[in-house]
Amino acid sequence: MYLYLDTSHFLALGLLNQKFEWVSYEKREQLQHSADIHALIHKMLSDAKCEPLNLSGVVVVNGPGSYTGIRLGEGIAQLFDLSNIPVYAFHHYQVPKILGHESGEWVCHAFKGEVFRYEWQGDSEACDLMKASDWTQKARRVYSHQPVGPWENNAVDTCALIESGSSQLFSNIIANKQRQEPYYFRPLDKEFKRSVE
Repeated sequence: MYLYLDTSHFLALGLLNQKFEWVSYEKREQLQHSADIHALIHKMLSDAKCEPLNLSGVVVVNGPGSYTGIRLGEGIAQLFDLSNIPVYAFHHYQVPKILGHESGEWVCHAFKGEVFRYEWQGDSEACDLMKASDWTQKARRVYSHQPVGPWENNAVDTCALIESGSSQLFSNIIANKQRQEPYYFRPLDKEFKRSVE
C-alpha cells in the first residue's frame, strides 16, 4: 500500500493499493493539521491492518503552499524516507497536466493579499504571484484546490481530480520516480518578513 499526504492547504490523506485505487481517503477542510495528522495516519493504517514499515511508498503533495503546511507533510515523508520507504512528491498544480489536460490555469490564495497562478499550454508553462485584486479569469479553464475565491463556481477542483483519477495520476508519479522539492509561495526571507503597512 501507498500512503498519500496533502498538507498544502486542507488536510487530505489516504491509502492506495498496488493498482493505485483508494483503500481509504479522507479530506478535512481545516487549516490546522498538526494536532490531528499523526493520529489520523495511525488510525488509517491500523484500520487497513498495514504496518507503517510495510508501506510500498509515501506520496506527498509538496506545494505550493505556506512554509508551515508544506513542512508538516514533507517532515513526515522524510521520516519514512529515513526508514528506507520510497517517497514521491508532486505539486498540486501539476495534477491536470499529468492527467492529460492540455492547457489551463491553476490558482490559489497565497496569503498576504496575493494569488499564486500557474499557466500551461502544452509544454509551455509559467507561474507567478500577483495581487488577488488583479486576478481575472482568462478564456482557458481554471483549476484550484480552494473552493473560495474569485474563481468560485468556475474552477475544476483538483482535489476531486486526485480522488477520481488516482490510478492514472499515481502510476505516472511513481513510474517517473517523481520527487518534487517543497514549493513555498515565497522564498523564506520574504515569507517570514514582517509586513509594514
